[in-house]
Amino acid sequence: PLNGLKWRTNFGYQFRNSRKGSFYTDEFTNPYGFDSTAPRVGYNNHGTNQSWTLENLLYYNKTFKDIHTVNVTLMQSAEKYRSESINGRAYEVVYPTSLWYDLGNSNKDKLSFGTGYSAWQRASYMARLNYSLMDRYLITLTGRYDGASVLAAGNKWDFFPSAALAWKVNEEAFLKDVDWLDQLKLRVGYGVTGNSAVSPYSTSGSVTSTYANIPFGVGKTSNTVGVKTDIMPNMSLGWEKTASTNIGIDFSVLNNRISGSLEYYVAKTSDLLMNRAIPIITGYAQVKDNVGKTQNKGFELTLTTRNIVTKDFTWTTEWSFATNSEEIVELADGTTYDSTGPWYVGEPLNIWYDYKYDRIWQN
Repeated sequence: PLNGLKWRTNFGYQFRNSRKGSFYTDEFTNPYGFDSTAPRVGYNNHGTNQSWTLENLLYYNKTFKDIHTVNVTLMQSAEKYRSESINGRAYEVVYPTSLWYDLGNSNKDKLSFGTGYSAWQRASYMARLNYSLMDRYLITLTGRYDGASVLAAGNKWDFFPSAALAWKVNEEAFLKDVDWLDQLKLRVGYGVTGNSAVSPYSTSGSVTSTYANIPFGVGKTSNTVGVKTDIMPNMSLGWEKTASTNIGIDFSVLNNRISGSLEYYVAKTSDLLMNRAIPIITGYAQVKDNVGKTQNKGFELTLTTRNIVTKDFTWTTEWSFATNSEEIVELADGTTYDSTGPWYVGEPLNIWYDYKYDRIWQN
C-alpha cells in the first residue's frame, strides 16, 4: 500500500414518521366560525421525512527531506432529502367516539383530502492541498465543485475556490531568543462560498387552487374547481456567491497566559437569492431572483487570559469584540431602490423605516 494514504467513508441516514389527528366534539363552540373547526369535523395527517448523506474522503500525508510536508484531501459527497404526506378532513362524522379513525363515515360531499411531496439533492467534489515548509510557511489551496437540484437547469453547478497563506513569525531566527513570545502567526486568505437556499421547484414555477374556486360561466351559482399561477418561474436562477478576504494575526505570550487573534475581513456577496419586485401586470408581485450585491466588512478581536492556574483551580477569561459594516452595493437592473425590502443602495440590507414625528397632539 502507498504510505500515508488513507480512505474514510461517512454515511448518515435519518427517518421520521409523523401522525397527527384532531376531532371537534359536539361541545366545541367554534368561536371563529370556521368550517374546518366545526363540531364533528375530523382530520388525519400522515407524513414521512427521509434524508441521507454520503461522504468519501481520501487523505494523503507525506513529509520530504524533513522540511516539506504535503497533505492532500479529496472528497466526494452526496445528500438527498425526501418528504411525503397525505391528509384527509371529514365533516359531520357519524360516530364521535371514532375520532379521526373513521373519516369514511361522514358527509361524502364535503370530504376533502390532500397529498404532498418534496425532494432535493446536492452533490459536491472537493480537493484541498496543504503545504508546509519547515513548519513555518504554510499554503492551503482548495477547490469545490457543488451542484444543487433546486437551482435552474444550466445553473445547478458552480466552482468555489479558496487560498490561504500563513507565516509563523515566531519560528524565525530573529525571534528565537524572545522568551515571552510563544506564538506569532500572520495569515491572509481568500475564498468563495455558495448558497442555494431556495425551495424545491421554485425555479420552474407553480400553480395553486387557493382562492381559485369561484363561480365560472353564465348563470353559475356554484364554485368551479380551478387553479391559478402562484410562483413565477425563473429559468436562470443560480448560486448566491460570497467572496471573502481575511487578514489576521494569531498570538500567544507569557507561557500561553495571554492568547488571541485580531482579524480584518471583507465579504462581498453577489447574486443574492431574494424576491425581486416586478410589475403586477405580469400576474405576479415578485419573483425569486439573483438580486444585486452586498458588502460586509469589519474587525474581530478575541482574547483569552489564564488568570489563575493551579492543580485544583483554574480561572480563564475570554474576551471578544467585533465591528461590522453592511451595505447594499447594487440592486437588480441598476436601480437604487427596491420596494420589496424596501432596499436602498448604500444602506444595510435589514433596516427599519418609519415616519418622522413632528410633535404630539394633546389637550
